[in-house]
Amino acid sequence: VICVHDLSSIYHVPLLMDSFGVIKFLTERLQLTIPLGNPEKPLSRWRDLARRVDNLTKEVTIALVGKYTRLEDAYASVSKSLQHASIQAGYKLNLKFIEACNLEREKKHDNPVLYHEAWQSLCSSDGILVPGGFGQRGIEGKIRACQWAREKKKPFLGICLGLQAAVIEYARNVLELSDANSTEVNSTTKNPL
Repeated sequence: VICVHDLSSIYHVPLLMDSFGVIKFLTERLQLTIPLGNPEKPLSRWRDLARRVDNLTKEVTIALVGKYTRLEDAYASVSKSLQHASIQAGYKLNLKFIEACNLEREKKHDNPVLYHEAWQSLCSSDGILVPGGFGQRGIEGKIRACQWAREKKKPFLGICLGLQAAVIEYARNVLELSDANSTEVNSTTKNPL
């Protein structure tokens, strides 16, 4: 039984376990031949990472515009990737989850508070990520987020359907193909992308 108490970040857990002798124990118990050499060496880079995470002072705010934002675990791999990239770049990540349908024009009339809160979150972000998904719900909000990112020259990453939304936005607003769409969203569109 190994007790792991609360720590400042998850990056300290391996260091705590090492301080309890877990690496040595597992190496002996499992009869592993791990050339450890200097016992400080294997975890020295990890210690540096844990210290760096604790001392991040600059912050970056990224808006994740999706349709499953109420279930943040749906985007766990994306949020962890953003977190690791931010740490590597020397920033603490402030991730804002924005429900795509709250950016749509209809929401302004149905629920103006949610509409304005969503747009305020989007506008105050340093970058925008539109992840994958499927179906029609929220697609127009994703497209509007892509348009805002393009027009304001904000860093943008579209993944899967998020990139399709960016292509649709560009076709509609730059190429003036007002009915452009993905056949995944509208199978009868005259301008399939």
